[in-house]
Amino acid sequence: MPAFRDIDPGFNGDALKALYESSRGRNLAVVSQSYPLPSRSEAEVVDYHGENTARALEGLLKLIRPIDGLVIAIAPDSYGVPCLELARSVRVIQKLGLNALVIRRNGDLDDADPLARRGFYDLANSATADSLFIRTPEEAEYASAMYLAGSNSD
Repeated sequence: MPAFRDIDPGFNGDALKALYESSRGRNLAVVSQSYPLPSRSEAEVVDYHGENTARALEGLLKLIRPIDGLVIAIAPDSYGVPCLELARSVRVIQKLGLNALVIRRNGDLDDADPLARRGFYDLANSATADSLFIRTPEEAEYASAMYLAGSNSD
């Protein structure tokens, strides 16, 4: 069967079905193998069979745009630590004309931004968050990003 135009072949049928069924406002989180998925049994996880998180994020953003144009990426715990995975994801986000907010995994109480105060893990893994986790084959610790699903016209 020929490949669909503009659909990343790393998204298999299960992943595309889960994305299709995801409602507007659902949290879409692209995460690496090292990401600590929530322990709750209802967490929905699909696998991405492509190269890395940045590639998965790019493919996902071409299919479903964020509601508010904002994509949140995870930052290293220590500021100033070079992180290739984070740089790749931010480049993808900016290339598509979207805004990137880079926050630490467990939050930063000194930050004025309420999202940064909560932290990446809390935003994605919270029991109240309706998150679809797209797990990539990448092993890097800081290769994760998420956003609220909008549509192709947002």
